[in-house]
Order: sequence, then C-alpha cells, then structure tokens
Amino acid sequence: MYSIIVVYNKKIADSQTYRAMRLQPDMDIIVCDNSTIDHENEVIVHADGYTYVPMGGNQGLSKAYNEALKKLAGKEGYVILMDDDTLVSDHYFQCVRHAVRSGKDIYLPYVSDGSHIISPAFIDDGIVKNADAYDSIPYQNLTAINSGMVLNLDLFRHYRFDEGLFLDYVDHQFLTDMKHRNKQIEIMDVTIRQTFSANNFDKQKAMERFKIFKKDSAYFYRNHKQAYRYVVGKRRAHLLMMYKDPRILAL
Repeated sequence: MYSIIVVYNKKIADSQTYRAMRLQPDMDIIVCDNSTIDHENEVIVHADGYTYVPMGGNQGLSKAYNEALKKLAGKEGYVILMDDDTLVSDHYFQCVRHAVRSGKDIYLPYVSDGSHIISPAFIDDGIVKNADAYDSIPYQNLTAINSGMVLNLDLFRHYRFDEGLFLDYVDHQFLTDMKHRNKQIEIMDVTIRQTFSANNFDKQKAMERFKIFKKDSAYFYRNHKQAYRYVVGKRRAHLLMMYKDPRILAL
C-alpha cells in the first residue's frame, strides 16, 4: 500500500497524518513538499525510510500529485491521497485493507469537518452541494474531496491530474474525468476528520487564498460561466461579511 502526503510550510514530524501513516507497517509513504520554508523535512523523511519529493516551493496540488506518481510508475496496488492535516485512525486503514480486496478503482471515505459530513457530495452542473442521502447519490452526480481517497494505480497508466488547477477543484476534476471513463467508485463505511487551514486565515491570507480560488474556479467553470459567477460571488460575499473590507470587491 502506498500513500502520498502533500505538506505545505509544516515540519512533517508535526503532521498528524504522517504520524498516523508511520504506524502502518505496510505503508510506503511519499512526501511531496510544497513548502516555501525549509523545515528539514527531507532529513526526517529519509531517516524514516520513506520517499521525499521536493517541489522547490509551492507548485500546487496537482503538480505535487503528478510528481509523486512518477515515483510509482510501474507499481501495482493502491495509493492513498492525504493532506498533511487529516485525522485518520487505525479503523480507517483496516477499512481500506478490507475494501481493496474487491478490486474496484476508487474508494472514498466519509469526511467530516468536525460538525458535519462534507464528502462525498452531490455535484450538478459543477455546483457542489451537501448530499441528503449519501448512499443514493447517482453515479454521475457523485463527487468528493481528495483527503482519504484510495486509488488503484492502474488509473494512472494513461492519466495525470489536471495541472491547469493549482489547488481548488483538483479532486472534483479528477472524479469527473474518472466517471467519464466509467471507473468503479465505492464509498467506504468509515469517517475521517479534515481540518482546513482556510478556516484559520487572517484577513490578508484569506484574500490571497481567494485569488487562488478565483483562478481555479475560472478554469474549472470555463464552460459554465453562470456557475463560476455563483461560486465566486458566494465566496466573496462570505469574505465581505467576515472582514468588512471593501478591497475584497476588487479582487
């Protein structure tokens, strides 16, 4: 079993995800480092016997995934995608090991933000919504965030993540592409916890984060202009309510 952890401006030893992965004896870990600050992660990862991939600064999520996948070229089995701030338990790994015996293409966990389930979700005309009943989401409307995804490496023999996306919608684009290829997707009966750094930004960082979201949204919704205006307008309105700063209108 393989795993890819993308770390950003954090000492990998402080990553709760990395610490949980290290406890799994059958886990071969690849750490992709998008950090702009040197935390000596290469030394730590190599000392632990795992693979370290330096990205030379923040190159985005899709490029980091693709660089990690180069290390898995010719390998067989499954790879788990993780952020550096995802809470996972031994039960999650037990469920993964059991699930992959069926040989499907993609396995999704339930993901909680601490108050409600945020993934899997319902996507319609590019708009992502919380699902009313997760076990009844039609295949064509099923989407999810990337944390905890378990992917058959066969998927990547002729596929790479879309590097037109820097951070947002990388996961939704991936699942859209996989559904177009009629790949098998299964939801596992296990929940993991995702913490979002976006929820803890100060105003300046939130404004910079919005610029990334807007650019990725323009790419993802390039054929759905109305949806683009909706999601960007909704995010902008949220920032205006939070920070009361008219400069946000110009972003």
